[in-house]
This record gives sequence, C-alpha cells and structure tokens, in this order.
Amino acid sequence: PVQPAPAAEPAKPARFLAVTFTAGFRHGSIATGEEVLEELCRTSVLSHVDFLREPAKFKELFAPAVLADFDGLMFVNTTGNLPVPNLAAMLEWVKACKAFVGMHAATDTFNKSDAYCDFIGGIFAGHPWNAGGEYGFVVHEPGHPVTAMYQPRFRWKDEIYQYDGRWKPENVRVLVSLDMPTSNPREPWHIPVSWIREYGAGRLFYTNFGHNDATWRA
Repeated sequence: PVQPAPAAEPAKPARFLAVTFTAGFRHGSIATGEEVLEELCRTSVLSHVDFLREPAKFKELFAPAVLADFDGLMFVNTTGNLPVPNLAAMLEWVKACKAFVGMHAATDTFNKSDAYCDFIGGIFAGHPWNAGGEYGFVVHEPGHPVTAMYQPRFRWKDEIYQYDGRWKPENVRVLVSLDMPTSNPREPWHIPVSWIREYGAGRLFYTNFGHNDATWRA
C-alpha cells in the first residue's frame, strides 16, 4: 500500500526585532504601536517580535551572531542617530536575504547618512500635511497584499512627510501616494507615502502612516 506522505512540519515563525528607542523626537503613538505589534504576533503563528527599547541593548542585539537569529528588523517611529554599533553592517545584514519594515519616522532616522537614505528611500524634510488634517490618498497597486485592504482612493487623518533632495524614485516601488487634488496643501509634486523595494537579496517596506494612534488601531 502507498504510504501517506509525512505531515509537513509547521513553519517556524518569523522573528522580528522591533526598535522603539528614539534618539530625537519621540512619538506618543510608539506605545500604541508596541501594543498592536504584540497583539498581532500573539494571535498569529507566523511571527514573533522582540522589542529593543534601551540604548544599552543595541551593542548586544546588533552583534552579528545575535542579529543572525532574526528574520527581520522594524524601526517603529525611530528618530535621530540610533546607537547601532555598525550601520554598514546592519545594511549588509538586510541585503543578505533579511527583511526591514520602517514606520513613519523611520525616515527621520540617520538623517545625515547617504547610505541609509539610499537604503530606506528618502529622508524627512518637514510635514506640510499635519496630524490633525484629513488627506486623500491614491493606491497605485490595489492588488498588492500590502494595499489590498484599501479602496483605490481613500481619505485618512495622519501626518505625512515630504522628503529631502536625496529622494530617488527609481530606488523604490511606490504603493500609495498623496492624492494632491483632494489634499491641502496641494503641492505640485509627487509625494509617496508607502513603498517597497528589493535590497540585494533582502526586502524593505516603508510607510509614512503611523503618527496618529488611530492609524495603528485601524
């Protein structure tokens, strides 16, 4: 008789290191973001998250042997020059088939580093669209898993960044941008909001959403 195929072993949950320490402005929504990420991982068999909240922990958790045990890295509204022991090594780690997720102020991090700017896609240069306003957004790829929950055009209240002159649109694949005709101020240029990119063998997702608590709870 034909022997039944052995049952496949359950996939090992992806392990993420979520950095919530800030070296500059600290968003009040970080606490909400931590709660939401913990809840998502607790109710899912697909991922597990560890938080890095203290500067003294960077040397330990970014040591190559320790970081190798993680599948991905999150910058949750990080700001300023984080005490990452070796930024170049961190970027090479992502490039070697790891994942990176940046939320909102992740583009207000390592502002002076051209290498980090090239990696994440852009660096904060102000937010003409303030947190109290409601703005229009365009979804460029409605069929993508990241944007499948949105209508092709929608409105939302959050703080939206613009980026400095190092922004290189050819480096990223924009999924969501501001719908300028329905937003105020109406600037005469394209403002990307969420994007993805390949980085070597690694992958990156960044979203400008996440300043407001309501965004995390949506």
